[in-house]
Amino acid sequence: MNQHMPVQGAAMALGGETSGERDLGVLPRLMRMSPIGEREPRATAAGVFTVCLGEAGVDGQWRIACAGRIMHVVRSESCLLQPMAGDTVQLLVPDHGARAWIVSVLMSASPEELTIDAGQKALRVKGREVTISSETTLAVKADRISQKAVSIDESVARKTTMCSGAQIVQSGSMMIDADRHLSLRSKLATVTAESLLKIDGAQIHMG
Repeated sequence: MNQHMPVQGAAMALGGETSGERDLGVLPRLMRMSPIGEREPRATAAGVFTVCLGEAGVDGQWRIACAGRIMHVVRSESCLLQPMAGDTVQLLVPDHGARAWIVSVLMSASPEELTIDAGQKALRVKGREVTISSETTLAVKADRISQKAVSIDESVARKTTMCSGAQIVQSGSMMIDADRHLSLRSKLATVTAESLLKIDGAQIHMG
């Protein structure tokens, strides 16, 4: 592709053959593509286009008409943001084949939400220090959560833990320090000590 083709020539290339096409010899067929149901793309480099996405198909792919062929558009692995309908994206279109790739999301149509999607692959974030900050809510949802650290520090105003099954805590030593009130309640309770069990208080009520 002649990278110095004027903008007017590029726009005319979206239509039929022009004198500019004959001067260039073989006009890149990529200049003639247009997405189905959306505005025409604008070429930004050889084989790279700016496109406003329409709705994806049931298979999660988009389809565009390009040089008389229908091309399947998929998200490249380097584009971690999940494209949505209405997003403005950069599209890489090869000279041959029936597949094109979304390489980046330039502008999201959603003013409130962005989705990072690694598909069926594992997503790992690694750094000397990693910080996740939220102004309102941080939600973690998984079938299994595994934590491994030398030290875990928590500081909260209120904490509620609900476990429908068994909760098992195993440690070298455990200390529970409540400033005001400590209440343990259960239908059946057992306290066992191998050597010494000590109960100390100004008043002790049993039963």
